[in-house]
Amino acid sequence: MLELNTKKRCPYCGETKVKFSKEHIISASVLRRVFGTPVKNIVGGELFGGRNLIDNEPTSKHVCKDCNSSLSPYDTEAAIFVGEICAHHNLIGRSVSFNLNRMNWLMKTHLNCLQITKSIRTGDRYHFSEEIYRSILNRERVNSDLYALGLEGLETDARNWNIDDMKNVSFFHYRSVEFIDQNVLVSDFRIKSLHTFIFLPINNEYLFFKERVASTLKEMRNEVGIKPELVTPALQESHHIPVTSIVSRNDLVRLFELEDRMRAPGH
Repeated sequence: MLELNTKKRCPYCGETKVKFSKEHIISASVLRRVFGTPVKNIVGGELFGGRNLIDNEPTSKHVCKDCNSSLSPYDTEAAIFVGEICAHHNLIGRSVSFNLNRMNWLMKTHLNCLQITKSIRTGDRYHFSEEIYRSILNRERVNSDLYALGLEGLETDARNWNIDDMKNVSFFHYRSVEFIDQNVLVSDFRIKSLHTFIFLPINNEYLFFKERVASTLKEMRNEVGIKPELVTPALQESHHIPVTSIVSRNDLVRLFELEDRMRAPGH
């Protein structure tokens, strides 16, 4: 299904008078490669009303038809990437393999989530550097000065990933948090037992960005016990990055209890 919309703007090409097509937030080919057909996955997080939804393929119409087609080559490599992560119930002692296509797909997926997320503080939609979108569209390396990438694993066992039990942890989970003092937005997209964090400046303000990211990390570690490791993949070829930061089961329980208290009335 396509729609012609002259009010919204494709973030990749910048055009408005174009046809917009349905874009999968998480690539459909990725879901099918990992889970088979029909898709049998569990997704959760703020995009889904805080619930875990089974067999769900969230979509949006914010990318034009031509750019959507140009981005599709990322999906083949992304399916392998996600399949490698999902092959293990946790990543203790393991590495994550990145290359240009995998990193750009991951960035694209974070941006997809953020494109349909409004700021809780202002009610506005987010806007990010056009250079990021151009690099992804042109299959180029995104300038590492424009974002920061953090990784953190979860200590889990096989029982957590029973896709037939809705009480268990979602395979894909998303949330974003604004750190107002640092003027930094943290986008958190989890693929099974791997949290991927993208740090971006709110309102495209890059002055002292790396220092602000460092301050954000410090607050995340001190306040809620989230300790992602900042990494910079060497994208000229496949690059294996060890997952050195792992959230223990005890820390997970504490985080879940904290989130429950934050959702309670009066908070």
